[in-house]
Amino acid sequence: MTVLAEYIRERGGQPGDLLFVCLRSGNPYVQQNLRKLIRTAAKRAGLTKRVFPHLLRHSLATNLLHRGAHLLTIKEQLGHAFVETTMIYVHSNPEHTRMQYRMFAPSYL
Repeated sequence: MTVLAEYIRERGGQPGDLLFVCLRSGNPYVQQNLRKLIRTAAKRAGLTKRVFPHLLRHSLATNLLHRGAHLLTIKEQLGHAFVETTMIYVHSNPEHTRMQYRMFAPSYL
């Protein structure tokens, strides 16, 4: 069982439930409270860089791409309506793009 699935099960949830909910009320976090939660967790972890919810989302997308996930899979994970929105992550690492080109370039080049 994955760590996240175990966490959801332990708090009495079902697969497919929201990951971040207020433990007291069971309601989804509002944006301001989620930012505060992440900022507090980062501070407790000793991180000195600024950490915010969108950074986690961006990190997920970038890591999925670098590990070989298909762009349409990443699009679905992020909930983007259009693949063009997801395309910003393709350009986030020029070295990775060059490596991919060298790997998949036609053999006659």
